[in-house]
Amino acid sequence: MSEINKPEKTSANQNCFINPDQYKNHDVVAPVGSYPWAIIQLYLGNLMYRNDWDYPNEYIGLVPESGEGDNLPYVIKKRIHNNFEQWQPAQEDMMACDWVMY
Repeated sequence: MSEINKPEKTSANQNCFINPDQYKNHDVVAPVGSYPWAIIQLYLGNLMYRNDWDYPNEYIGLVPESGEGDNLPYVIKKRIHNNFEQWQPAQEDMMACDWVMY
């Protein structure tokens, strides 16, 4: 493969530089209830769930990066009986417009 097709990997372009303050306004940045809106809410520290989930027993939240080691931020899902697990969205979750703040 050509070296041109292999971008340099630096710490600067591997991180997502989101400034949460830019989303703390009344302008519509993403449609309320959409997956992008839900992700923004997670970055702001809110918990989220979908309408068809077992509310209040199921919701997702963002676990921030820890200062120790290589622990990157990740999303967890709380399930019934206080079980927590790492969560990755399904296609259905990303296309849904029924996200609600917990």
